[in-house]
Amino acid sequence: MFLKRLARHVRHGTLTVELPDGARHTFGAGEPSATWALRRASALPAIALNPGSALGETYMAGDWEVHEGELIDLLTILRVNLEGSQPGRAAKRLLAPIATLVTSWNNARTSLANVSHHYDLDEALFRAFLDRDMHYSCAYYREPEATLEAAQAAKCAHIQGKLCLSPGERVLDIGSGWGGIAMHLAEHAGVHVVGLTLSKEQRDAATAEAARRGLADRVQFRLEDYRHHRGQYDGVVSVGMFEHVRACRAAQLPALLRPSAGVSEARRGGLDPHHRPTLPAHPHQSVDPPPHLPRRLHPGRLRGAER
Repeated sequence: MFLKRLARHVRHGTLTVELPDGARHTFGAGEPSATWALRRASALPAIALNPGSALGETYMAGDWEVHEGELIDLLTILRVNLEGSQPGRAAKRLLAPIATLVTSWNNARTSLANVSHHYDLDEALFRAFLDRDMHYSCAYYREPEATLEAAQAAKCAHIQGKLCLSPGERVLDIGSGWGGIAMHLAEHAGVHVVGLTLSKEQRDAATAEAARRGLADRVQFRLEDYRHHRGQYDGVVSVGMFEHVRACRAAQLPALLRPSAGVSEARRGGLDPHHRPTLPAHPHQSVDPPPHLPRRLHPGRLRGAER
Protein backbone atom coordinates (compact mmCIF):
# COMPACT_ATOMS: atom_id res chain seq x y z
CA MET A 1 0.00 0.00 0.00
CA PHE A 2 2.73 2.47 0.96
CA LEU A 3 4.75 1.64 -2.15
CA LYS A 4 1.69 2.45 -4.27
CA ARG A 5 1.35 5.74 -2.46
CA LEU A 6 4.99 6.55 -3.16
CA ALA A 7 4.44 5.71 -6.83
CA ARG A 8 1.47 8.11 -6.97
CA HIS A 9 3.01 11.05 -5.16
CA VAL A 10 6.81 11.12 -5.48
CA ARG A 11 7.52 13.57 -8.31
CA HIS A 12 10.23 15.80 -6.88
CA GLY A 13 13.54 14.04 -6.22
CA THR A 14 14.50 10.40 -6.66
CA LEU A 15 13.60 7.85 -4.03
CA THR A 16 14.76 4.24 -4.22
CA VAL A 17 13.22 1.85 -1.69
CA GLU A 18 15.27 -1.26 -0.95
CA LEU A 19 13.18 -3.99 0.70
CA PRO A 20 14.58 -6.57 3.15
CA ASP A 21 14.54 -9.25 0.41
CA GLY A 22 16.74 -7.07 -1.81
CA ALA A 23 14.00 -5.89 -4.19
CA ARG A 24 14.38 -2.26 -5.25
CA HIS A 25 11.71 0.22 -6.35
CA THR A 26 12.55 3.68 -7.70
CA PHE A 27 10.16 6.63 -7.74
CA GLY A 28 10.44 10.17 -9.09
CA ALA A 29 13.41 11.80 -10.79
CA GLY A 30 16.03 14.47 -10.17
CA GLU A 31 17.60 15.76 -6.99
CA PRO A 32 17.73 15.20 -4.10
CA SER A 33 18.27 11.48 -4.34
CA ALA A 34 18.33 8.83 -1.62
CA THR A 35 18.06 5.07 -1.18
CA TRP A 36 15.80 4.03 1.70
CA ALA A 37 17.07 0.65 2.88
CA LEU A 38 14.48 -1.19 4.95
CA ARG A 39 15.91 -3.82 7.31
CA ARG A 40 12.62 -5.13 8.76
CA ALA A 41 9.51 -5.93 6.75
CA SER A 42 7.30 -4.59 9.56
CA ALA A 43 8.68 -1.07 9.20
CA LEU A 44 6.83 -0.10 6.03
CA PRO A 45 3.30 -1.01 7.26
CA ALA A 46 3.96 0.80 10.55
CA ILE A 47 5.10 3.94 8.73
CA ALA A 48 2.12 3.74 6.36
CA LEU A 49 -0.30 3.69 9.31
CA ASN A 50 1.29 6.50 11.31
CA PRO A 51 4.13 8.20 9.44
CA GLY A 52 4.47 11.11 11.87
CA SER A 53 5.41 8.87 14.79
CA ALA A 54 6.52 5.60 13.20
CA LEU A 55 9.12 7.11 10.86
CA GLY A 56 11.21 8.28 13.80
CA GLU A 57 10.47 5.30 15.99
CA THR A 58 11.48 2.75 13.34
CA TYR A 59 14.66 4.68 12.57
CA MET A 60 15.61 4.65 16.25
CA ALA A 61 14.93 0.90 16.34
CA GLY A 62 17.30 0.31 13.42
CA ASP A 63 14.52 -0.85 11.10
CA TRP A 64 15.85 1.26 8.22
CA GLU A 65 18.79 3.36 7.13
CA VAL A 66 19.78 5.59 4.25
CA HIS A 67 22.16 4.55 1.46
CA GLU A 68 23.31 6.55 -1.55
CA GLY A 69 22.35 9.85 -0.02
CA GLU A 70 21.94 11.51 3.37
CA LEU A 71 19.17 11.32 5.93
CA ILE A 72 18.21 14.91 5.13
CA ASP A 73 17.75 13.94 1.47
CA LEU A 74 15.29 11.18 2.37
CA LEU A 75 13.34 13.39 4.77
CA THR A 76 13.19 16.18 2.21
CA ILE A 77 11.79 13.84 -0.46
CA LEU A 78 9.18 12.42 1.89
CA ARG A 79 8.09 15.78 3.21
CA VAL A 80 7.93 17.58 -0.13
CA ASN A 81 6.00 14.81 -1.84
CA LEU A 82 3.86 13.31 0.89
CA GLU A 83 3.15 15.90 3.57
CA GLY A 84 -0.20 16.97 2.14
CA SER A 85 -1.32 13.52 0.99
CA GLN A 86 -1.68 11.68 4.29
CA PRO A 87 -5.06 9.89 4.50
CA GLY A 88 -7.44 11.30 7.11
CA ARG A 89 -5.55 14.57 7.36
CA ALA A 90 -8.72 16.68 7.63
CA ALA A 91 -10.13 14.49 10.39
CA LYS A 92 -6.87 14.64 12.31
CA ARG A 93 -6.95 18.45 12.18
CA LEU A 94 -10.45 18.43 13.65
CA LEU A 95 -9.42 16.07 16.45
CA ALA A 96 -6.07 17.76 17.16
CA PRO A 97 -7.34 20.02 20.01
CA ILE A 98 -8.76 17.00 21.86
CA ALA A 99 -5.61 14.97 21.31
CA THR A 100 -3.46 17.83 22.57
CA LEU A 101 -5.57 18.19 25.69
CA VAL A 102 -5.23 14.50 26.51
CA THR A 103 -1.51 14.13 25.78
CA SER A 104 -0.31 17.37 27.36
CA TRP A 105 -2.21 17.38 30.65
CA ASN A 106 0.54 18.41 33.04
CA ASN A 107 -0.39 18.43 36.69
CA ALA A 108 2.33 19.20 39.21
CA ARG A 109 3.35 15.57 39.73
CA THR A 110 3.45 14.83 36.00
CA SER A 111 5.46 17.99 35.31
CA LEU A 112 8.04 16.98 37.92
CA ALA A 113 8.37 13.52 36.38
CA ASN A 114 8.67 14.98 32.86
CA VAL A 115 11.38 17.44 33.83
CA SER A 116 13.31 14.81 35.77
CA HIS A 117 13.16 12.48 32.76
CA HIS A 118 14.71 15.11 30.53
CA TYR A 119 17.09 17.12 32.71
CA ASP A 120 18.16 15.04 35.72
CA LEU A 121 20.98 13.44 33.78
CA ASP A 122 24.75 13.72 34.04
CA GLU A 123 25.66 17.40 33.78
CA ALA A 124 28.64 16.46 31.59
CA LEU A 125 26.20 15.36 28.87
CA PHE A 126 24.71 18.85 28.60
CA ARG A 127 28.08 20.60 28.90
CA ALA A 128 29.21 18.63 25.84
CA PHE A 129 26.86 20.51 23.52
CA LEU A 130 25.72 23.69 25.29
CA ASP A 131 27.58 27.00 25.49
CA ARG A 132 29.82 27.70 28.46
CA ASP A 133 27.00 29.40 30.44
CA MET A 134 24.68 26.41 29.87
CA HIS A 135 21.85 28.23 28.09
CA TYR A 136 19.56 25.50 26.82
CA SER A 137 17.58 27.05 23.98
CA CYS A 138 16.58 30.00 21.79
CA ALA A 139 20.03 31.31 20.83
CA TYR A 140 19.58 34.58 18.91
CA TYR A 141 21.67 34.55 15.72
CA ARG A 142 21.83 38.12 14.49
CA GLU A 143 24.44 36.93 12.01
CA PRO A 144 24.55 33.36 10.60
CA GLU A 145 28.26 33.05 11.31
CA ALA A 146 27.94 33.97 15.00
CA THR A 147 29.29 31.50 17.55
CA LEU A 148 26.94 29.75 19.96
CA GLU A 149 28.30 31.84 22.83
CA ALA A 150 27.69 35.08 20.89
CA ALA A 151 24.16 34.01 19.93
CA GLN A 152 23.27 33.19 23.52
CA ALA A 153 24.72 36.48 24.74
CA ALA A 154 22.63 38.28 22.10
CA LYS A 155 19.53 36.48 23.37
CA CYS A 156 20.21 37.57 26.94
CA ALA A 157 20.75 41.18 25.88
CA HIS A 158 17.58 41.12 23.80
CA ILE A 159 15.50 39.82 26.72
CA GLN A 160 17.07 42.31 29.12
CA GLY A 161 16.09 45.14 26.80
CA LYS A 162 12.50 43.91 26.54
CA LEU A 163 12.13 43.78 30.32
CA CYS A 164 13.14 47.47 30.80
CA LEU A 165 14.69 46.71 34.17
CA SER A 166 16.19 49.10 36.71
CA PRO A 167 18.86 48.19 39.31
CA GLY A 168 17.42 46.72 42.47
CA GLU A 169 14.23 45.41 40.89
CA ARG A 170 13.02 41.83 41.33
CA VAL A 171 12.61 39.35 38.46
CA LEU A 172 11.05 35.89 38.36
CA ASP A 173 12.58 33.40 35.91
CA ILE A 174 10.18 30.51 35.22
CA GLY A 175 11.98 27.42 33.99
CA SER A 176 15.38 28.82 34.95
CA GLY A 177 17.42 25.84 33.76
CA TRP A 178 21.09 26.12 34.65
CA GLY A 179 20.62 29.78 35.56
CA GLY A 180 22.14 31.48 32.54
CA ILE A 181 19.54 34.20 31.97
CA ALA A 182 19.05 34.79 35.71
CA MET A 183 22.76 35.35 36.27
CA HIS A 184 23.01 37.54 33.17
CA LEU A 185 20.23 39.81 34.44
CA ALA A 186 21.77 39.97 37.91
CA GLU A 187 25.18 40.88 36.50
CA HIS A 188 24.17 43.25 33.71
CA ALA A 189 20.92 44.80 34.98
CA GLY A 190 21.72 44.84 38.71
CA VAL A 191 18.47 43.08 39.63
CA HIS A 192 17.56 40.33 42.07
CA VAL A 193 16.30 37.13 40.42
CA VAL A 194 14.36 34.13 41.69
CA GLY A 195 14.65 31.16 39.34
CA LEU A 196 12.15 28.29 39.40
CA THR A 197 12.97 24.82 38.11
CA LEU A 198 11.66 21.30 38.64
CA SER A 199 15.08 19.73 38.09
CA LYS A 200 17.18 19.10 41.18
CA GLU A 201 20.29 18.74 39.04
CA GLN A 202 19.69 22.13 37.43
CA ARG A 203 18.91 23.80 40.75
CA ASP A 204 22.09 22.47 42.36
CA ALA A 205 24.32 23.33 39.40
CA ALA A 206 22.88 26.84 39.04
CA THR A 207 23.21 27.53 42.77
CA ALA A 208 26.85 26.43 42.74
CA GLU A 209 27.64 28.56 39.68
CA ALA A 210 25.95 31.63 41.19
CA ALA A 211 28.09 31.23 44.31
CA ARG A 212 31.23 30.83 42.20
CA ARG A 213 30.44 34.07 40.35
CA GLY A 214 29.70 35.99 43.55
CA LEU A 215 25.98 36.29 42.81
CA ALA A 216 24.55 34.29 45.71
CA ASP A 217 23.10 37.46 47.27
CA ARG A 218 21.27 38.43 44.05
CA VAL A 219 20.18 35.12 42.53
CA GLN A 220 18.21 32.34 44.18
CA PHE A 221 17.17 29.08 42.53
CA ARG A 222 14.24 27.10 43.89
CA LEU A 223 12.90 23.62 43.23
CA GLU A 224 9.30 24.77 42.80
CA ASP A 225 6.41 24.56 40.34
CA TYR A 226 5.51 28.01 39.02
CA ARG A 227 1.83 27.25 39.63
CA HIS A 228 2.50 27.12 43.37
CA HIS A 229 4.72 30.17 43.53
CA ARG A 230 3.62 33.34 45.28
CA GLY A 231 5.39 36.66 45.10
CA GLN A 232 5.47 40.09 43.51
CA TYR A 233 8.01 41.03 40.87
CA ASP A 234 8.95 43.88 38.56
CA GLY A 235 9.43 41.50 35.65
CA VAL A 236 8.67 37.89 34.73
CA VAL A 237 10.67 36.02 32.11
CA SER A 238 10.54 32.52 30.70
CA VAL A 239 12.77 31.20 27.92
CA GLY A 240 11.89 28.10 25.91
CA MET A 241 9.43 26.83 28.51
CA PHE A 242 6.02 28.03 27.34
CA GLU A 243 5.47 25.01 25.13
CA HIS A 244 4.66 23.32 28.46
CA VAL A 245 2.24 26.03 29.60
CA ARG A 246 -1.45 26.08 28.77
CA ALA A 247 -2.97 29.38 27.66
CA CYS A 248 -5.12 29.58 30.79
CA ARG A 249 -1.98 29.29 32.95
CA ALA A 250 -0.10 31.94 30.98
CA ALA A 251 -2.98 34.35 31.55
CA GLN A 252 -2.35 34.10 35.31
CA LEU A 253 1.25 35.28 35.12
CA PRO A 254 0.55 39.05 35.24
CA ALA A 255 -0.68 38.50 38.81
CA LEU A 256 2.97 37.98 39.76
CA LEU A 257 3.83 41.57 38.80
CA ARG A 258 3.82 44.37 41.33
CA PRO A 259 0.85 46.74 40.90
CA SER A 260 3.36 49.58 40.58
CA ALA A 261 5.26 47.84 37.79
CA GLY A 262 3.14 49.58 35.17
CA VAL A 263 3.06 46.75 32.66
CA SER A 264 4.38 48.47 29.54
CA GLU A 265 4.36 46.78 26.16
CA ALA A 266 8.10 46.27 26.56
CA ARG A 267 7.56 44.57 29.90
CA ARG A 268 4.95 42.34 28.32
CA GLY A 269 7.82 40.79 26.37
CA GLY A 270 8.82 39.14 29.64
CA LEU A 271 5.40 37.56 29.90
CA ASP A 272 4.65 36.79 26.30
CA PRO A 273 5.96 33.30 25.35
CA HIS A 274 7.91 34.38 22.29
CA HIS A 275 11.32 33.10 23.34
CA ARG A 276 11.06 29.71 21.68
CA PRO A 277 12.70 28.00 18.70
CA THR A 278 11.99 29.31 15.19
CA LEU A 279 13.47 28.82 11.74
CA PRO A 280 15.23 31.65 9.82
CA ALA A 281 12.72 31.41 6.97
CA HIS A 282 9.79 31.74 9.40
CA PRO A 283 11.04 33.90 12.32
CA HIS A 284 7.54 34.41 13.77
CA GLN A 285 6.49 30.76 13.58
CA SER A 286 7.54 28.38 16.32
CA VAL A 287 8.96 24.96 15.48
CA ASP A 288 7.16 21.83 16.60
CA PRO A 289 9.10 18.56 16.90
CA PRO A 290 8.28 15.36 15.03
CA PRO A 291 5.44 13.57 16.87
CA HIS A 292 7.65 10.77 18.24
CA LEU A 293 10.03 13.12 20.06
CA PRO A 294 7.88 14.33 22.98
CA ARG A 295 7.42 10.76 24.21
CA ARG A 296 11.08 9.87 23.83
CA LEU A 297 12.78 13.16 24.66
CA HIS A 298 10.51 15.80 26.15
CA PRO A 299 7.26 14.42 27.59
CA GLY A 300 4.51 16.92 28.33
CA ARG A 301 5.38 19.28 25.50
CA LEU A 302 2.41 21.10 23.99
CA ARG A 303 1.97 21.58 20.26
CA GLY A 304 2.39 25.11 18.93
CA ALA A 305 -1.31 25.81 18.54
CA GLU A 306 -1.88 25.29 22.26
CA ARG A 307 0.81 27.53 23.68
